[in-house]
Amino acid sequence: MIALALAALLGTLPCASGQVPEPSAHSTANQKQSMKWSEQLVKNRIDPSLFEATPEQSQGDRKAIADLKFYCEGVFNTSEKVLRVRKKIEEVKTASRAPAVLNVADEVLEELDEIADDFKFAKSRRGKFVLFANNYTQEVYKKLRANADFNDLYIASHPDREELVLTGSAKRFDVLIASLSLISQYPSGVPFRVDVNIK
Repeated sequence: MIALALAALLGTLPCASGQVPEPSAHSTANQKQSMKWSEQLVKNRIDPSLFEATPEQSQGDRKAIADLKFYCEGVFNTSEKVLRVRKKIEEVKTASRAPAVLNVADEVLEELDEIADDFKFAKSRRGKFVLFANNYTQEVYKKLRANADFNDLYIASHPDREELVLTGSAKRFDVLIASLSLISQYPSGVPFRVDVNIK
């Protein structure tokens, strides 16, 4: 009976087979006002600290490393850019024998590998759902964390399925119901499970 009541309160339905959920228009509009959590999950820049000068570097080293930095500036938003920059970095490695330059080049190549892997993840079905879930929970947390009674409640994506899960603990059953009532104002369009302990 309780499970049916919670399901009715949430009012969520599974997406049709093959669909990947997208944030609601309400959620998307608000997320544009601040950095999305999903942006922190997908690497798209080379760490600028890799190119910082050190005392042991020669003038030639610093020039070569400055060239590396130039190639790596900006946002990596396509796989083509990753491949293009990788080619440039490999050319610098071929032309230089300086350990300082080669070390920086190798670190850049490792970061390019990470960026490429994140691109693949973001384009996969699972990746799209995880990114969606992060943006959705970011919106809901703004409201949940405004009430201290909900501080021990968390929304997460299910590790295996395209579902959201409310976890954590609530002081009382009415606190859980109140939190679900609030969450229901932000329909996700995906199944929503409740796995909460009542203290």
